[in-house]
This record gives sequence, C-alpha cells and structure tokens, in this order.
Amino acid sequence: MTDTITYDKLETYEFDNLFELLDNRSNIPDPRNNPKPYEFVYDYDPLDSVKKNVDFNMFPHIFVGQAFEITESEKSVNGAIKKYIWKHNITVRSARYGAGNCKSSTQGRTDLNNIGSSLHKFFNTPSIRKSFGGVKMANIRFVKTSGSIDSYNTIEYYESMYELEFAVRLKVIA
Repeated sequence: MTDTITYDKLETYEFDNLFELLDNRSNIPDPRNNPKPYEFVYDYDPLDSVKKNVDFNMFPHIFVGQAFEITESEKSVNGAIKKYIWKHNITVRSARYGAGNCKSSTQGRTDLNNIGSSLHKFFNTPSIRKSFGGVKMANIRFVKTSGSIDSYNTIEYYESMYELEFAVRLKVIA
C-alpha cells in the first residue's frame, strides 16, 4: 500500500489500497488454510461472473465492491480543501457445508463468523488504521449491515454484508 490518495486519483488509489490490504491472507486469514493458490478476495461478485462456473471451491470468499458513494463536504473558504467520504460494500460468503460441501452443517457458519471477526479486528487494529491514515484513508467506520442464508443453483451459502467508510480532508487544487 504505497499510493497516497490525491485530488486526481480519488477512486483509483483508494480502491487499490483497500483491495491490496484485504487480499493478503496474513491480514484476513482464510479458514481453509489451503496451500494451493486460489482466489479468496474478489473485486467482482463471483456469483454474477459470466466467465466462471460457481462451485464449492469458490467458498468462502470476500467480495470488495467499488465505492458506491463518494461525497465531499466541509469545504475551505476558497474551496482548495474538502472532506471526502468513501463508502464500500464488502460481502463475505461461505458454503453451508464447507468448501468441499462435505463438512458439518455448522462449518459454513463457523467460516463466515471467523472471517467477519477477522475483518472487524483488521479494521480496528491501530497499526492498520495508521497504515490507512498514511495514504489518506482515515476515520474508518466498519459495520455489519445484514446476514442471511441463500442458495445458488444447488449451493447453500451464508452471506454477511458490511459497509466500510473512510473520510479525510484533501487538498483538491494542484
């Protein structure tokens, strides 16, 4: 995470920094502990992908959405400095019977809750908050907005939705 958000990279650097930190199994452990490389964090919804077949190997996963809202407020008198707020949805899903569809019916719930707890811990860790602040992503607010069980074709899965918010004051004039 090296790209400090600037007035001309309000969306690019913000998303890249967020995705890079979440797509690191040291920061958010994968409950499968599988040594084989596979995707765990996506920048698109794998259940809506037209290029991938959905199977149990895609679970559990985290989907980090693009910022759905970027607002500005608290402008300086001359408009050179503004407060920006970014909001993201983060979705966590796990297969009800685990990644191989062969574990107990509580495996998926356990995986989902472990990932959710890791996300809460991650966004509240002082060193992580300092890292985010260093690239102009401060005042972090992370809340769970919903949880459900659903199915896709024959795959039953648990899903939790979170909202992540950052805010910072930026110089917006070159």
